[in-house]
Amino acid sequence: MFRHSKSVNAVAFSPDGRLLATASSDRAARLWDVRDHRLRAALTGHRDGLVSVAFSPDGRTLATASFDDTARLWDLTDPRHPSPLAAPIAHTDSVNMVAFSPDGRLLATAGNDGATRLWDLSDPRRPQLRTALEAHTDRVSSVAFSPDRHTVATGGYDRTALLWETDAEQIAARVCRLAHPRITSQEWDRYFPGLPYRPPCPS
Repeated sequence: MFRHSKSVNAVAFSPDGRLLATASSDRAARLWDVRDHRLRAALTGHRDGLVSVAFSPDGRTLATASFDDTARLWDLTDPRHPSPLAAPIAHTDSVNMVAFSPDGRLLATAGNDGATRLWDLSDPRRPQLRTALEAHTDRVSSVAFSPDRHTVATGGYDRTALLWETDAEQIAARVCRLAHPRITSQEWDRYFPGLPYRPPCPS
């Protein structure tokens, strides 16, 4: 049995199945050894209860989400002594869920502010906001990546689930399909006077 002092709101296994992470309203995430049920480490720092927890695909990073309007990344190189990897990742309201892309290069955070944000983890010590997905009309409660990482699914309190394309080349191809026929040289000169004619979509 794995105990907290308040409700446990989320659980996740490490990729190798040896650790269990638990996220609680007591403001802590805890790492437990599945084999002997012993507490390996407590991760503290959030200012309010935790609602989501996720391991990176390589198991070296843990992400947590909290009612304190932030998500955090933790270095699990030594699971007995986890440490914060970066400054807290901020939303303007509670963060309800975190999810890593299958290759671990992106982190998605879904919030009560109606936004899902994708963070570039090329340098996990300096997460960079890649894009904000904002089409839900109410709180976003869940987020997940497709196995190829190019599609993100989100679910919200607005009673909808949405699919988002994250690959820039695929987005450009879709825009070009919708924008057919491509812009003419006359239209280009009208809207972009003085610039060489370089239509963004192939013929």
